[in-house]
Amino acid sequence: MLEANAVLMDAFDSDVRPLLREVREEMGLDPEPLKAYKASGWAERIVAERVGGEQAGWGRERLPGFCLAADCRPSGAGRARAAAAAHSTQPRAPG
Repeated sequence: MLEANAVLMDAFDSDVRPLLREVREEMGLDPEPLKAYKASGWAERIVAERVGGEQAGWGRERLPGFCLAADCRPSGAGRARAAAAAHSTQPRAPG
């Protein structure tokens, strides 16, 4: 078990960035991918293309009872439970 931990810690402490730069250069790629991404202007281009578009979501409209908005209110039995909990002086049970 201790040897496995030593191997893991050695891998964690190893800096592979120089090796990655070398491999990227051999492949004909920029050795600094984040700098290349920023210099490409891609982020600005996609922001400009998406102006006025509709934001993607997780299907909130298709999932009954699921709400992400800050002003969501429970309905039906959920509303009654929420009202009772809000006015209760008893501490709530964990869970």
